[in-house]
Amino acid sequence: MNKIEDLYGNDLETKYFYIFPVERLDLKNEESFGNIRIFPKGCIDIDDMYSSTIIMSQEDKDKFDSNIEKLKSNPLIVINDQTYADYPGSISSDLQIITTAISKASIIIDYIKFEFCSLVAPKTMPARLGQVASGETLLLMYSGKGSPFTRIIDTTIYSNTLTAGVGLDINSEIFTNFNLLNADIGEVGNIAKQALRMFSNALEENDNTGKFIEIMRLFEFIADPNSFTKFQKVRTKIAAHIAENSSDIHRLQEEFKYYSSGDNEDGLRTEIIHNGKSIEILIPELSKQTDLFNKLQLYITKCIRDLICFYNKSWDELEAIRDTKLEEAKKNKVKNKTVNYSNTAVLIDVNFLAESIEKFSPMYKKLHPKSDFSNLKLEELVYQALRNCRVLEEKKTYKVFAFSNSIDDIPLVKIPVSSLDGAKLKGNNCLFELVAFAFEEKEKKVESVFEITHDIFQDKSSFESSDLTFRNVVFIGDDPAYIDLLTSVNAKDNRNLTIVKCSHYSQMEHRIPFFDIGHLVGMSFGLSASQL
Repeated sequence: MNKIEDLYGNDLETKYFYIFPVERLDLKNEESFGNIRIFPKGCIDIDDMYSSTIIMSQEDKDKFDSNIEKLKSNPLIVINDQTYADYPGSISSDLQIITTAISKASIIIDYIKFEFCSLVAPKTMPARLGQVASGETLLLMYSGKGSPFTRIIDTTIYSNTLTAGVGLDINSEIFTNFNLLNADIGEVGNIAKQALRMFSNALEENDNTGKFIEIMRLFEFIADPNSFTKFQKVRTKIAAHIAENSSDIHRLQEEFKYYSSGDNEDGLRTEIIHNGKSIEILIPELSKQTDLFNKLQLYITKCIRDLICFYNKSWDELEAIRDTKLEEAKKNKVKNKTVNYSNTAVLIDVNFLAESIEKFSPMYKKLHPKSDFSNLKLEELVYQALRNCRVLEEKKTYKVFAFSNSIDDIPLVKIPVSSLDGAKLKGNNCLFELVAFAFEEKEKKVESVFEITHDIFQDKSSFESSDLTFRNVVFIGDDPAYIDLLTSVNAKDNRNLTIVKCSHYSQMEHRIPFFDIGHLVGMSFGLSASQL
């Protein structure tokens, strides 16, 4: 823990500091941009700032101590600036000071949300700048011990709070590609700031209909922030950021027609705005709603990323860049091959699966002697796990991670363990891409399970993770070595975890949803629920 003056050293511009806590965010790295820095929790010695402060009233002291604890237990965004010293030092200026500081630093939270948050996963949302769980917004102002300027502003700025989930846990650097506080920022960069703010608003919407409307407004803003543009032209301008070939241009034109007016005034936005319908009525299947918003976010991300990339350009220059990119896409006749990945990952302890097949297949053979129990397909086992854990999405490609030690054969399964890595298995309108890890020692297998599981549950930047951001995890395994791992990752509440284990003789006690491995084996043989 360090004194704030020591942390800044020779970089100290002025003695005025404006410090916001950020709840629902855990990060590992300190980063800086201009005169704004973000610090992990516990990095700054908050107690030292008030070591000479005496508070007479017990009520005031309790409130003060509570606010200090919130500043100590969360990451901090710090502005080192003298701008706010121009305001009178009395509390009558508090609202002006805090709103001015928020307007300067909120871009930091907006960018974090843009990089790490999802329209379909609100549980990972960090709190708004300075807002704490009780609803108030805190700003610590500091210009030296005992200074009359040094105080904590505690007021209500926002009308609601974010409560779902536990927020973000970030291990990587955040602002590697961030340049919106550079001195040479131009018109496009300032428009990018507003686009990030609008995307944050969409993320904070409580229902999918509200999110859809906000995203459509954002597309219109990005297409032309200066005037109203018909959506037919909006489609073309947005396509310039997204399309890589002529096929993409045609596909995007059709997609955006569906999003807006449709062929006969039956598009999504027309149905919502003019006919009073909701996304939930227009697209009743939850998986298809998820697909829609994942696609919309992919498109918005590409658009905003271009704005950030060309942050120092004028809008006329950006329009010229768009025209060039669109012409290049029109000339490219090579169609890209895309993989429609599911947002569900499957992890299998192959030893546990092999033991379970060996245990339950003779039982089912005795119960149903006329049925054939001589063969099992691995793709059917995975499919039944997904179906019974209620995360099945047809016509999707699933990543399946298989971990084994000291075995090469799974009973009744033709494909050997040594051939699993890189295998692509197809069945029931699904494709399964396998990634296999084979070891001699069980300890090495468990270490590998830990490593892959932690990586899957780690919040990642959309810039790094692309399509492979998993929201659901099915874990097929039952071993005491996994208890702490599964309990800790489940407590993060940023993924939906379901375990497939032995319900009657389990070696793992936990409060995580599960499905019985014996039932999975039986259903993979083709048995119905009533036959198990």
